[in-house]
This record gives sequence, C-alpha cells and structure tokens, in this order.
Amino acid sequence: MTAFTLRPTRIDDVAALPAIERAAGQRFRDVPELAWLADNEVISVEDHLGYAGRGLSWLALADDRPVGFILAEAHPSSLFIVELSVHLDWQGRGLGRQL
Repeated sequence: MTAFTLRPTRIDDVAALPAIERAAGQRFRDVPELAWLADNEVISVEDHLGYAGRGLSWLALADDRPVGFILAEAHPSSLFIVELSVHLDWQGRGLGRQL
C-alpha cells in the first residue's frame, strides 16, 4: 500500500497541478450530463502560485509525486474550498477526504 504525504503546496509544485486537475476531470466523461467538466478549463499555474503564496493550497503526494491538491479562500469565519482534485489514477483511496 502506498503511503501518502499531505503538506502545504510549495512554489516549485504548482507546475504539476493543472495536469492533476485535468486528469481528475476525466472521471466525469462517464456521466453524459457532466461530461463537459472533463473539457472544462483548469486553474492556471499563475493562479496556483497565488494560492500557494497565500498559504491556501495543500498537496497530496505519493512517492514524493503530487497526485492531488486542495485550494481554499479564507473568509472571516470560514474557509471556502475553491478546488479539490485527485488525479484519476489515484481516486478512490481516500485522498480527497484526507485533503
């Protein structure tokens, strides 16, 4: 069983995140009403840099490779989840719940 690590996203991690989001979206291809999500635009590297720089991005790693992430927005009394993506190959293992 693969051990997963969760940690804040670093600046040098963000280049991998759009590909994870794109791969995660492929899950929706099997649902005709949601298939459009598989082709939807993903969050840009520039936006990921902003979230990471503000400490509002966390990463899931398997064997030191990014396989999932969560982005948030801070509000006065809450934290809003902007995006939660787990690469299609790593879905179903509880990573989303851990993030």
